[in-house]
Amino acid sequence: MAFYDRVRPAVAEIADARLEASERRARPRGLLRIGAPTAFATRFVVPTIGALQDRLCEN
Repeated sequence: MAFYDRVRPAVAEIADARLEASERRARPRGLLRIGAPTAFATRFVVPTIGALQDRLCEN
């Protein structure tokens, strides 16, 4: 039982770290580069990216 009492805080920290890492993966992040003709991008890409940004951004 003494061993468990000593490692319990470490196990709890590992569980918290795993949870935090999984939450970070759940949200896309980083730079998105899209190559498309201007007319197509204006009509389809820009509105779609705007809607995606509204849905995913916290700010």
